[in-house]
Amino acid sequence: MVDRAPKFKGQPSRLLKFVEQHMVYPDEAWRKGIEGVVNVSYTITKDGQLIDAKVENG
Repeated sequence: MVDRAPKFKGQPSRLLKFVEQHMVYPDEAWRKGIEGVVNVSYTITKDGQLIDAKVENG
């Protein structure tokens, strides 16, 4: 249960930059032009830390 939805700390325009800096795209997939969708579950703590991240499917 969630009291309120999490928000990105900072300007909304910086969210994409944050994702680009922290996303790891496998070299082999990049070279072969492989694309897809990965679903990730995670928990955000009261102080804004992201913990317990795990790939659900992808």
